Parts: sequence; structure tokens; C-alpha cells
Amino acid sequence: MMYIFDLERLYFVYLEYMKPNINKHGLSRYIPEDIKREIRKKSGFGCVICGKGIYEYDHINPEFNDAKTHDPNGITLLCGQCHSKKTRKFLSRETILEMMANPVPFVTGFVNESMDIKLDENLIIKIGAAIFTNCPIPIVFKGKEVLKISKPSDGSTNILLSGIFFDSIGNKSLIIENNEWKANTENWDIITKGGELIIKNEFEPFLIMENDKRNILNIKFFKTEIGNMKFVMSDQGIFINNSRIIKEFIAENCQIGMMIG
Repeated sequence: MMYIFDLERLYFVYLEYMKPNINKHGLSRYIPEDIKREIRKKSGFGCVICGKGIYEYDHINPEFNDAKTHDPNGITLLCGQCHSKKTRKFLSRETILEMMANPVPFVTGFVNESMDIKLDENLIIKIGAAIFTNCPIPIVFKGKEVLKISKPSDGSTNILLSGIFFDSIGNKSLIIENNEWKANTENWDIITKGGELIIKNEFEPFLIMENDKRNILNIKFFKTEIGNMKFVMSDQGIFINNSRIIKEFIAENCQIGMMIG
């Protein structure tokens, strides 16, 4: 059987299909990863207006339809709410340009976002190959409570998660306070993508966290180093100074799940 294609018609069908994704100059909405990284660093890794850590890339100067290139100096990060305000004319372009010059994350020193933690159930915390259930303090590392679970003082049944994470040189990189995470804007890069929070230095990630189920906090990869001790937790096990000490670990119904150092 022979098929005869009308190439001209196929071309116009292709243009119609691609229309939402390209502008009048033929520029695709896809922003190269190296330019995205530059935009994140310029914006402080969060919405320049409010500092929220879940964001969208938005062409401001010029608007996307008039842009001929993806210029990182004219693109910024806006959270969904601020982007909606801009679209509905409740947030002016002039204000956004002013905030691009002095993003809120650089003023506060961190980006933040709430976590969805299910109520009335024991929270399961997975860190690499380790699972902690009903452990108020899952990990103590070098005398510091890396994670802690508590309930509000008002007697409600909400589960509150708090913790401190350190980068490879011992500086605080991420603070979780009562289900809200705050990431230090001095980190090399902070990425929120596909339900994941990824914090990385110049060379590699040191924290990959996922919160896709309300009663399970999944930390896929965690690395920290304080003093002369490097501590890594991944799906391959638990490592200290590059030597695996535990392949799998489960802690249930205990005050402290694991104490290292």
C-alpha cells in the first residue's frame, strides 16, 4: 500500500500543533537547562515576589510573545499565585521588574514552601534504605536532631515535622520548621521539579526529597559532613566516610531511631 503525503498540509498541521509552544518569532517555550540555572540563581531559587519555593519561569522583559531569545536577565521565577496575579493585572510588570532587582529570597536569606503532611496517622519517614515509623526523633547526627516529629501545643492532632540539614562543609542548607521548609539561598542550586526538592552544590546533589504521599516523607538521597565525618543515606544503604555500615534499617516506636557520631 502506498501513502501519499501532502507535505505543505503536514507543515501547517505541525505549526498549528506547536502554536501554543512557540511565539511569533518561532521561539520555543523550552528554556535550556543552563539558562534555567542562571535564572534560578538570579532569582534566589524562589518567587522573587514572595519567596515561595515552587515556581514557574516567566518572561517579563520582553513578554514571551515578543522574545527572540531566552535572555536570563529578562526572565524570572514567580510562584503560581503571583503568576496568576500578574496574568490578571493585579501585579504590574513594573513591580515585578523592581523585585527582580532585589528578590525576596535574597532579602530573607531563604526560600520556603509548605509540606503536605497527613493528619491523625503516624508519619513514615523513608531516608534512602532506612524507614522510621512512630519515631519522634528519627536521626541524631553529631549531637544534632536532623529530624523531629511533634504535635502542636494546642492539642490538635496535626503532625509537625522539623529538622536541620547540613551541606558538605557543615553549613545549614535546609531548615524544616513545622512542615515548612526553608532552603538557604547561598546553596549552589535549589530545584523543585516533579514533586521533588533537589538541593545540590557545584558538583552533585546532597539532598533529594519527595513529598508525594501525605503520610510518607521520602528522602531519596541525603549527604552531610560535619568535622571529619561524612554521612550518606541512599537506596544503597547507610555510609560513613564512603564505607557502608548498614544496608537496610528499620526503626519503629522508639524515641530516637538512629544516633550517629
